[in-house]
Amino acid sequence: MANENEKFMVVALCGSMNFIQEMLKLQEILSEDGIITLLPCFSADGQRHKVELSKKEQYGLMHFQRIDMADEILVVDVDKYFGESTRKEIEYAKSKGKPVRYVSDFDSDNFYN
Repeated sequence: MANENEKFMVVALCGSMNFIQEMLKLQEILSEDGIITLLPCFSADGQRHKVELSKKEQYGLMHFQRIDMADEILVVDVDKYFGESTRKEIEYAKSKGKPVRYVSDFDSDNFYN
């Protein structure tokens, strides 16, 4: 049982919405390790849907706020791929002094132990 005074690490997951299933799996793994994960906005069915530009901009701003709340970010870069939005999130996190890790740098599911 966790100590009620324990402060859990908070990690914002960043990456292409093409990798939402990988993000959900990472959320499960990291939660089991006692790490709070913050994910980008996505539809409940886990599928990509066309989103109007104003909503896409809002979701982007919301994710920057998630990065602000996080201790660090973990980039879900399957095959070392990430797009322009993720690149902006990485730059934003670095400008705020947040550590940035990349899933492609790890050999296993054990990211923080």
